[in-house]
Amino acid sequence: MAKQNLLDFSFIVTTRNDNHGGNMYLKNQFFVNRWAYNVKKLDINCELIIVDWNSEKNLRNKIIIPKLNPNQSIRIIEVPNRIHKKFKNYKKLNMFQMIAKNVGARRALGKYLILTNIDIIFSNSLLEFLKNKKLNENFIYRVDRYDINFNKFDNFKITEQSLDSNVTHINKKYYTYDVVKNIKYWTYNSFSGAIINLLKNFFEIIKYLTMLFYHIAINLLKICYFTLFKINSLTKFKLLKLKNKYLLNILKKINYITEINYLKLITGYLKLITGYPKIIINDLKLLLTIIISPKLHTNACGDFQLISKKTFINLSGYYEYDGYSFHIDSILMWKAYFMGYKFKDLKFKMFHINHTEGYTNSNELFKNLKKKDINYISNNRLIRIINNLKKNMNYLNNAKFGLVDYKLNEFFFNKH
Repeated sequence: MAKQNLLDFSFIVTTRNDNHGGNMYLKNQFFVNRWAYNVKKLDINCELIIVDWNSEKNLRNKIIIPKLNPNQSIRIIEVPNRIHKKFKNYKKLNMFQMIAKNVGARRALGKYLILTNIDIIFSNSLLEFLKNKKLNENFIYRVDRYDINFNKFDNFKITEQSLDSNVTHINKKYYTYDVVKNIKYWTYNSFSGAIINLLKNFFEIIKYLTMLFYHIAINLLKICYFTLFKINSLTKFKLLKLKNKYLLNILKKINYITEINYLKLITGYLKLITGYPKIIINDLKLLLTIIISPKLHTNACGDFQLISKKTFINLSGYYEYDGYSFHIDSILMWKAYFMGYKFKDLKFKMFHINHTEGYTNSNELFKNLKKKDINYISNNRLIRIINNLKKNMNYLNNAKFGLVDYKLNEFFFNKH
């Protein structure tokens, strides 16, 4: 067992002992092997914390632990199913990723935390930067994420040149670049992204107003239809016998629209429309914040946030939302900004292995979430949260984050 003294770094990931996301058994072992190989080579004073969340069979019995230097260790913290069931959406989601990372951060021995994921490959230059320890506790550090197609899990010594040749997307501060399609997708907190979101919500109002006026007109036609023609069911039957097919088709359509509850429909549109002015106001507030504030690198930030443990505790960790973990990492960044912390974007790379459940396949992801009725934080809701954080920095604070009151099983490994 490693000595219980303060380390320089705690790398924190979470996973389960199943095949979620595709090839997870291989990814788990590949991550551990490559991490151990690199930190041992550079002799980084650190630990790897793996939060094993809600596994049917313990991960510690599956992972093969590599040899490490005396100043390094691997620790597996187990969050069992009985604790997972305490969260509202436990039946819909098998893991609450950011809550799991809070668990690891709370129990970390490192001065600095590297909050990352099991499907991330660190570049050598990034790890060499960590070795030099030229860090400031008041800063949060970020790097760009390069998405790759990758299946060589038997080769943890694979070169960066090989990884570079398989890049599909590059996640920069202001946009995600699709290498294959040669298209840029602007982030919500870039100036272009904020304008696009504002226009999108504005056109949503126009769309619903158009539909509202259309259905009001149809409803008036319905009233005229009954008032002027007073067609009862017997008359309808006779009209259907008309030989004039053109007139018959018109009457059929009118007969169909009379069966719709337009009062309920129109009321629904009015509710939608009255909610949008607040959304537009929030969009404008975000746009103003973006103009006057530093541009935060929140694009794929949950895959690499280098932050001191002291700062993470002061921020009350990640927002413990028991839905899908979209935008929760961004909330931490905005909260840090409003609390006066600074940010630095490092000129290094991290590589991300594409998988079926990730944001790289965003269209499919959101379709699946909707189909399964799984909650997530939308762009509009995130903007409301940002504006609330601006007014009150203690908004969403949770003094008991990271299951601090629970005694969890922890297993230390240090073969050397």
